Amino acid sequence: MSSTRSERRLKLAFARSYEDFGSLVYSTAVGLCGRADADDVTSRVFFQLWWSPRHLLSDTAAQRAFLVRMARREALRRIRSAAPDERDSSTSAVKLADRLCEMSMSSAARDVVVSLPTDERTVFALVHLGGCSLREVCELVGRSSENVIADLDTALRRVRSLHADA
Repeated sequence: MSSTRSERRLKLAFARSYEDFGSLVYSTAVGLCGRADADDVTSRVFFQLWWSPRHLLSDTAAQRAFLVRMARREALRRIRSAAPDERDSSTSAVKLADRLCEMSMSSAARDVVVSLPTDERTVFALVHLGGCSLREVCELVGRSSENVIADLDTALRRVRSLHADA
């Protein structure tokens, strides 16, 4: 009896999550990888949520953060797998970073980040706007962790300086 009750509770929580956050996950996917893959990304994200009761039953803010993080990761995974030739160069990473800036920042903040050199802007956007781990950024841009960390550190110092001047 309690098994049925907990199953019903999970189904209700899942339905509520999809109702509350389905459009957020979908729009995040559209912004990163386009409409063609957004449905698949959304499905995979909610599939992951279903198999993660800890996140399914968490509070609203934690669940929202989990879903956006999963949508970004799944969209990034699709972008990387769709363009293996571009992965060797950092072209796709730069394009992705620019998309993240466009969809995640106000115009004033975007102006500051866009003024950064390309390598720094790319690393900054992937980490701070895309939610990518250091390892994911290194794979996307095809550079060592030392170089990525150095670019990120320089980008942060420049953003702080530019922000203070503005």
